[in-house]
Amino acid sequence: MVRPALIRLNATLARRPVPRSLLQKQAKRLNNITDDDPTTKNLIITSLRDVWSLFQPNSINQEEDDKQYQLNYKAQLTSMVQSNELFKSVFPGKITYMTLQRKFPLLKQLELDLIEETIRQRTDNKRMPWVEWPLPLQQLDYYLNFGNFGPREFIRNDKRLYYPITGLHPHAKKCKLVDVYEGTPDNKGKLFDSFTIAILASALMVSVIAISKDNDENDDDSRTH
Repeated sequence: MVRPALIRLNATLARRPVPRSLLQKQAKRLNNITDDDPTTKNLIITSLRDVWSLFQPNSINQEEDDKQYQLNYKAQLTSMVQSNELFKSVFPGKITYMTLQRKFPLLKQLELDLIEETIRQRTDNKRMPWVEWPLPLQQLDYYLNFGNFGPREFIRNDKRLYYPITGLHPHAKKCKLVDVYEGTPDNKGKLFDSFTIAILASALMVSVIAISKDNDENDDDSRTH
């Protein structure tokens, strides 16, 4: 019974991500170690103590701390977008291809997330088409969405591409259906339209000419006989 329980415990720990607070404790503990301390003994004891704390009721707070961290990070990005931090500090001035090629490998994760968040908020705003975005933002959006080459090889381009909205109206205006049997509104209520009348008149004239010629030939034949 002990062995299956240990197997289930190892599987649970393997699936569960390491809490951020535990990583912070470990980093702090490693930074505080000096050459005079019995490093191996203290490291094992403190590590076991931290692992044991995962099974205490307070371990539920670790997940809450991680969720709170994500909310704070999201709020920080939103605040930076609203203050136009992207074009004040990250990409101030004119953006050229050489600027993008030089700066993108040096960007931090926060700056990359700031670019994606700025573009996402612009994309969600259906009232402003892509062609009306500021030119630097159009350049960044195009640079991120099309192609993985050069300095962009480390950027995962697995998000769904979208086509920029170039028209002023997202939906085409529905036209009124026309009854082909009635024709144009001017001919509504008439038996025949002008084109049909012209064809019928031409056919009638051709028929009259053909009949008259046929009668003339018959008269000539009767006279010869």
